[in-house]
Amino acid sequence: MYSCILVGLDGSKESWKALDQAIAIGKNFKSKLIVASVIPFASDAPVRKEFMALRRKFSRELEKAISMAKKKRVSAKPLLLDGEAGEELLDAAVKNKCDLIVVGRERSTVYGRLLFGRVSYYVVERAKIPVLVVK
Repeated sequence: MYSCILVGLDGSKESWKALDQAIAIGKNFKSKLIVASVIPFASDAPVRKEFMALRRKFSRELEKAISMAKKKRVSAKPLLLDGEAGEELLDAAVKNKCDLIVVGRERSTVYGRLLFGRVSYYVVERAKIPVLVVK
């Protein structure tokens, strides 16, 4: 039923739960998994340092996510993107011909809302394929 599943991973507890669900679904349907993290674009120098730190953090988390999938014998590939999270996730789903998107419900912290916005809402409202929101 699902040949390719895109899962958004931002390091939050909810996104790790979304990954667990995506792995379970991927195992059941023998789907390939695309694990995507999106770093907000930063152009000025002080913010650029934080951007690079986020890039390293997300790279490590993607490695961990791919390892988790492989332990469950699910084919997975990491995708590290820059830009607006909702837009980038939707674009990645189209480019990779995914037929399901899995995202975690938004974090309730102020920082989480500012940095990642309402990504799950954005994706649900604009996706042309099914979306699973995990809380």
